[in-house]
Amino acid sequence: TNIILEPLRRVEAWFLRQVADAAQIAKDAGVPGVAVLGDTYHMYTEEPDDMAAFIAGGPFVKHVHLGNGTKRRLPGQDDHCHIKAMRGLKYIGYTEFLSYECGVDGDKAIEVPKSVAYLRKCWEEA
Repeated sequence: TNIILEPLRRVEAWFLRQVADAAQIAKDAGVPGVAVLGDTYHMYTEEPDDMAAFIAGGPFVKHVHLGNGTKRRLPGQDDHCHIKAMRGLKYIGYTEFLSYECGVDGDKAIEVPKSVAYLRKCWEEA
Protein backbone atom coordinates (compact mmCIF):
# COMPACT_ATOMS: atom_id res chain seq x y z
CA THR A 1 0.00 0.00 0.00
CA ASN A 2 1.20 3.49 -0.85
CA ILE A 3 0.34 6.70 0.96
CA ILE A 4 0.58 10.12 -0.65
CA LEU A 5 0.59 13.27 1.47
CA GLU A 6 -1.00 16.38 -0.02
CA PRO A 7 -0.36 19.71 1.70
CA LEU A 8 -3.49 21.89 1.67
CA ARG A 9 -4.33 25.55 2.16
CA ARG A 10 -4.66 26.63 5.78
CA VAL A 11 -8.44 27.02 5.45
CA GLU A 12 -8.63 23.29 4.66
CA ALA A 13 -5.97 21.79 6.95
CA TRP A 14 -4.01 23.05 9.92
CA PHE A 15 -1.28 20.42 10.12
CA LEU A 16 0.19 19.99 6.63
CA ARG A 17 0.51 23.04 4.40
CA GLN A 18 3.90 22.91 2.67
CA VAL A 19 5.63 20.43 0.41
CA ALA A 20 8.78 20.43 2.56
CA ASP A 21 6.76 19.41 5.63
CA ALA A 22 5.15 16.54 3.74
CA ALA A 23 8.56 15.43 2.44
CA GLN A 24 9.95 15.43 5.98
CA ILE A 25 7.08 13.22 7.16
CA ALA A 26 7.71 10.87 4.23
CA LYS A 27 11.42 10.77 5.06
CA ASP A 28 10.80 10.23 8.77
CA ALA A 29 8.41 7.37 8.00
CA GLY A 30 11.44 5.52 6.67
CA VAL A 31 9.42 3.14 4.55
CA PRO A 32 8.93 2.96 0.80
CA GLY A 33 5.55 4.00 -0.47
CA VAL A 34 5.12 7.24 1.48
CA ALA A 35 5.23 10.11 -1.00
CA VAL A 36 4.19 13.71 -1.62
CA LEU A 37 1.65 15.30 -3.93
CA GLY A 38 2.25 18.96 -4.78
CA ASP A 39 -0.86 20.91 -5.77
CA THR A 40 -0.21 24.28 -7.41
CA TYR A 41 -3.58 25.59 -6.25
CA HIS A 42 -2.71 25.06 -2.58
CA MET A 43 0.91 26.03 -3.15
CA TYR A 44 -0.22 29.44 -4.48
CA THR A 45 -1.43 30.30 -0.97
CA GLU A 46 1.05 28.43 1.21
CA GLU A 47 4.39 28.40 -0.60
CA PRO A 48 6.52 31.52 -1.13
CA ASP A 49 8.19 29.93 -4.18
CA ASP A 50 6.90 27.00 -6.25
CA MET A 51 10.35 26.07 -7.53
CA ALA A 52 11.82 25.95 -4.03
CA ALA A 53 8.83 23.94 -2.80
CA PHE A 54 9.31 21.19 -5.36
CA ILE A 55 13.06 21.16 -4.77
CA ALA A 56 12.41 20.78 -1.03
CA GLY A 57 10.11 17.84 -1.79
CA GLY A 58 12.80 16.27 -3.94
CA PRO A 59 12.51 12.54 -4.56
CA PHE A 60 9.37 12.28 -2.44
CA VAL A 61 7.26 14.23 -4.99
CA LYS A 62 5.40 11.53 -6.91
CA HIS A 63 2.33 13.37 -8.22
CA VAL A 64 1.32 16.94 -9.07
CA HIS A 65 -2.11 18.54 -9.29
CA LEU A 66 -2.42 21.59 -11.50
CA GLY A 67 -4.83 24.46 -11.03
CA ASN A 68 -4.45 28.19 -11.03
CA GLY A 69 -3.94 30.04 -7.81
CA THR A 70 -7.08 32.08 -7.39
CA LYS A 71 -10.20 30.40 -8.73
CA ARG A 72 -8.88 26.86 -9.20
CA ARG A 73 -9.31 27.01 -12.94
CA LEU A 74 -7.15 25.65 -15.75
CA PRO A 75 -3.53 26.75 -15.74
CA GLY A 76 -3.25 29.65 -18.15
CA GLN A 77 -6.71 31.02 -17.39
CA ASP A 78 -5.37 33.72 -15.07
CA ASP A 79 -2.07 35.48 -14.45
CA HIS A 80 -0.57 32.76 -12.22
CA CYS A 81 2.65 31.63 -13.91
CA HIS A 82 3.64 27.96 -13.71
CA ILE A 83 7.20 28.34 -15.02
CA LYS A 84 8.82 28.30 -11.57
CA ALA A 85 6.89 25.16 -10.64
CA MET A 86 8.10 23.50 -13.84
CA ARG A 87 11.67 24.60 -13.07
CA GLY A 88 11.46 22.92 -9.70
CA LEU A 89 10.07 19.74 -11.23
CA LYS A 90 12.79 19.68 -13.87
CA TYR A 91 15.43 20.25 -11.20
CA ILE A 92 14.33 17.18 -9.23
CA GLY A 93 14.09 15.08 -12.40
CA TYR A 94 10.33 14.64 -12.08
CA THR A 95 8.94 12.17 -14.65
CA GLU A 96 5.60 11.26 -13.09
CA PHE A 97 2.11 12.49 -13.92
CA LEU A 98 0.77 16.03 -13.86
CA SER A 99 -3.01 16.10 -13.52
CA TYR A 100 -5.63 18.79 -13.69
CA GLU A 101 -7.62 19.32 -10.51
CA CYS A 102 -9.59 22.38 -11.46
CA GLY A 103 -12.59 23.80 -13.22
CA VAL A 104 -12.77 25.34 -16.68
CA ASP A 105 -13.95 28.81 -17.62
CA GLY A 106 -15.47 28.53 -21.08
CA ASP A 107 -15.73 25.77 -23.67
CA LYS A 108 -13.70 22.70 -22.58
CA ALA A 109 -13.01 21.75 -26.19
CA ILE A 110 -11.21 25.08 -26.67
CA GLU A 111 -9.82 25.83 -23.22
CA VAL A 112 -8.22 22.46 -22.35
CA PRO A 113 -5.99 22.36 -25.47
CA LYS A 114 -5.02 26.00 -24.81
CA SER A 115 -4.05 25.07 -21.26
CA VAL A 116 -2.01 22.06 -22.42
CA ALA A 117 -0.16 24.32 -24.89
CA TYR A 118 0.44 26.84 -22.10
CA LEU A 119 1.90 24.14 -19.81
CA ARG A 120 4.12 22.80 -22.59
CA LYS A 121 5.43 26.33 -23.12
CA CYS A 122 6.06 26.69 -19.38
CA TRP A 123 7.97 23.39 -19.37
CA GLU A 124 10.09 24.50 -22.34
CA GLU A 125 10.85 27.86 -20.72
CA ALA A 126 11.68 26.31 -17.35
